[in-house]
Amino acid sequence: MTLTAVLCCAMVMSSCSKDDKGNNDVPDTTPASAKVTFVIHVNPDMLQCMDLTAEFMDVDGNVQSEKVTSLAWSKSMSFTKFPAKLGARLHLAKKSGVNYAEVSNAQVGAVITRSFSISNKAGSLLNSATGEEYSFTATWLSGDDLVKYIEDEGENFTSLLLEYDAKGKETQGTWKD
Repeated sequence: MTLTAVLCCAMVMSSCSKDDKGNNDVPDTTPASAKVTFVIHVNPDMLQCMDLTAEFMDVDGNVQSEKVTSLAWSKSMSFTKFPAKLGARLHLAKKSGVNYAEVSNAQVGAVITRSFSISNKAGSLLNSATGEEYSFTATWLSGDDLVKYIEDEGENFTSLLLEYDAKGKETQGTWKD
C-alpha cells in the first residue's frame, strides 16, 4: 500500500511539473514585415493647369519626389523595422505655358489613400486594410483665384503620415516639415 501511495504521488508530481513554455498553440503576433501602398487621386483639371509633385518618405526617413502625370499616382514600400514612419504628400505649382486668365472653373481636389498588410515572421497576416475610401473635396476656381490658390495652398496641398508602433498598430496624421 505504501508503494502504491509513493507511485501515485510521483505521477501527480510529474504531471504538475510539466513546462508549458514549449506550447506552440500560442500564435506569433509580433510584426516582422509590412507593405504599405500610398495612392494619390487627383482631379483631371489639375493635370491640365498645374504641375503636381508627389513626395514620399520611406521608413529610413529618406524623402523622394516624383512628378504626377496621371489621375492616380501610387508608391508601394516594404519594411521590416518596427516602429516605422512613412508619408506621402502632394505639392501644386503653376504650370508653364498655361494662360490662367483663360482658365474657367477648374476643379481642384486630391485625396491620399493607403493600403497595408503586416505579417509575422512565418508570413502569416496579422493586420491589413485595403482600398479605404476617403472623402474627395474639390474647389472650383478660375483665373487669378486659381493662381492665388496654387501659391497659397500648393506646398503640402494634401498629406498623409503613417506611424506603426512596435506591435504594428497604425496611427494616421499629417506630414508636416
